[in-house]
Amino acid sequence: MKSDNLTMEELTDAADEFFAKFDFIMTRCPEGTSVKDILRVMDVVANIGYRNRDNQTKVVGFIGPEGRQEVPNEETTEED
Repeated sequence: MKSDNLTMEELTDAADEFFAKFDFIMTRCPEGTSVKDILRVMDVVANIGYRNRDNQTKVVGFIGPEGRQEVPNEETTEED
């Protein structure tokens, strides 16, 4: 990571990304939640998101993704 000063454009992009996420989490928290608590919730939600992403990309078994075949779930198949 470079220690050069960020440009205003880089700061603006980073702030836009951060505050979009912050505002989203804040709207889902109870009224009066502190900024510190919102930041904690953001961290927990991000960790859950990363864990979910990791779980979706794991392939179990010896056959790679190109060799897998989709098997319909019994609960979601339509009966004739």
